Amino acid sequence: MGKDKAAQIQQIAKDLNYQPNHLAKSLRSGKSYTIGLVIADISNPFFANIARVVENQARHHGYTVIYGSSDEDAAKSLDLINVLINRRVDGFIIVSAENSENQIYELM
Repeated sequence: MGKDKAAQIQQIAKDLNYQPNHLAKSLRSGKSYTIGLVIADISNPFFANIARVVENQARHHGYTVIYGSSDEDAAKSLDLINVLINRRVDGFIIVSAENSENQIYELM
C-alpha cells in the first residue's frame, strides 16, 4: 500500500473517530497491555497512593491498570486474582493479604 493511500485511510479513520478493538489487537499481539493490581484496602490513603503511582507509570508505558481491593481477605484476594487471570492481564502487582502466600506461589 502506498503512502498516499495509507494517509487517506488514516484521515478517514480520524474523521470517523475510529477506535481500535483492543480485544482483537490483544489476540494478534498476545498482549493485553493491562496490569492487574490487587491491594489491601483502596480506602486507605497509603494504598490509594500506591494505586495512583502504579496507574500513572503504567499509562506512561502504554498500559492500563485494573485494580481491586482485597480488604485484607485471602479469599477475596483469590477471587480478584482469578478475575484478572480471566481478563488475561499481562502481569500482576499484588500487595498480598495475610495467608495468601499460596496464591502468589501459584501465580509464579
